[in-house]
Amino acid sequence: MTKEEKRNICDNIFEYIKEDLSEWLDDEIFVKTSMEQLGELYYKHTQSTVVNATEELLNAVIRTISPKNVEYNNQIDYYCALCNILHIKELPSLKMINVEKEYEEVFEQKYNLLLTKYQAEMNRIQGRLFQIKLESDAIKNATPSYSFMRDISIKL
Repeated sequence: MTKEEKRNICDNIFEYIKEDLSEWLDDEIFVKTSMEQLGELYYKHTQSTVVNATEELLNAVIRTISPKNVEYNNQIDYYCALCNILHIKELPSLKMINVEKEYEEVFEQKYNLLLTKYQAEMNRIQGRLFQIKLESDAIKNATPSYSFMRDISIKL
């Protein structure tokens, strides 16, 4: 592989990490229990997605775009650096627990409470409308006395 080909592959890796990798979503992301495992998942996905990406080239790109004070003693350091590059501060599996809790609170508890209040208010309004209709019908069906004062006094 020529130097120019390596440079093109590194450019493709860099572009993929910066532009597309953070948008990639897989169920496996929510199963990983450590940053090392999560970084390895992203690392292997990048390696399999970018054409002709090798471990050597991917490591070179990670070293280039991560902070200069990071030391790389083993492959796990590259996995963790990739998580830092993607600005991952907390594991998605831990975030998922909070999201599920909030979802349950909002869409199961509060939504059901709101539906109950809505239904109670609708029943109250329908009851009031029925009562008004009965009163209106009573006025319509009342026998007329042809005396204005008597009709008013009966209704009051």
